[in-house]
Amino acid sequence: MTPSPTTPSPVTPGAGTVDSVQAGLFDTDGKVFGEKGISDLQPGRTTGEIWILDFHCKGAPPNNEFLNMDIDRGDISYYNLVCLKLKLGYASRDFLYYKKRCGRNAARLELIDFHHQAAEMIKEGEGEMKARLVLTKKQPKEMQVSI
Repeated sequence: MTPSPTTPSPVTPGAGTVDSVQAGLFDTDGKVFGEKGISDLQPGRTTGEIWILDFHCKGAPPNNEFLNMDIDRGDISYYNLVCLKLKLGYASRDFLYYKKRCGRNAARLELIDFHHQAAEMIKEGEGEMKARLVLTKKQPKEMQVSI
């Protein structure tokens, strides 16, 4: 089944995330944000290309630190990334980065603060159909990270 903006996307918590249901991020079926789904997302043009968004939520409880979800390429936008950031418990002033690959196992954190930066993230991830995102309340000191 292809996820739609009104249908909860399948989300796979990272290792040991059994308590994600209790944290309110997942319902008992493992769907993100419970029964209502991600109703704040703005529907985009459905492309049929299913991308994987990997979230590293720094500062989150250990069992909710790593999340990933499937989403249609047409639904990936700056607005929707900000909605997801808020739904994951981060404020609008907190930082959202994507990992821009700069080698086989290395990446540079690139800030997503405007529409054109989200578009650049999509362009960079077209080959893999995957985006690796980092959410944090404090600006990281080290911008070079491993993939």
